[in-house]
Amino acid sequence: MGGEELLGAKQNRVLNTSVMVLPSVTIDVPVSCTEQGRWSYSSENFRASPTIMPRNSRMKNKRSVDLSLEARGSFEGDQGAVWDDISVMQQRAGVSSKTNAMRDVIDANWSSISEYTEAFQPVDGQNGAIFLANGAITGMELFSKEDAFRSIFPKIVGSYAFDHITNTGAQETGIKEASVDRFLQRLTRSSRSTYPSNGEGLDLRFEGDRISGAALVCQGEIIHLSAYALSSTS
Repeated sequence: MGGEELLGAKQNRVLNTSVMVLPSVTIDVPVSCTEQGRWSYSSENFRASPTIMPRNSRMKNKRSVDLSLEARGSFEGDQGAVWDDISVMQQRAGVSSKTNAMRDVIDANWSSISEYTEAFQPVDGQNGAIFLANGAITGMELFSKEDAFRSIFPKIVGSYAFDHITNTGAQETGIKEASVDRFLQRLTRSSRSTYPSNGEGLDLRFEGDRISGAALVCQGEIIHLSAYALSSTS
């Protein structure tokens, strides 16, 4: 999933977009570094992180990738902007990391984040969710399969909860209307661009009235979709 963090190797990284890889197939995946101050092996391999990049940072990285796709057909993000964003996270959360690692900031706030991840549970048949903070819609996540959504749901809740806890963009971002229908209408009216994915399927990018997002589509089915609400000044 776009925004999922990979821990280890010479530096922690996050996926710049969602990808689907067939069994026994090896591909290069587009990533951004989330640990500026380390360039030595902590392990030979990457391992999964229990969290993903905070919602506001995911949205910014997604829009940077949009620009790269439009200009060069590349899923490259703005690495400097990612590092700057992590520095802001540290300042707002009151956390110091020796390697400027996003993971350290999240770990320092884990007790507060876990209150949200433990409080919300998906219901039977659920494969997506719309998130609100202080009465404002902040985003939506949708998966093709219920079991995929269920397995990653705690990470997604943590992604949205971090911004709420630390006020990282919480005051600037969100559509202050409780109508889910209106939010979905904004989504369906968005302009779209399509690019070949690094893995299977197509990478769909969309931008509209105070809404921005991306989706991985394979054989006509949405595998994963993220839609972010934007403020009127975004």
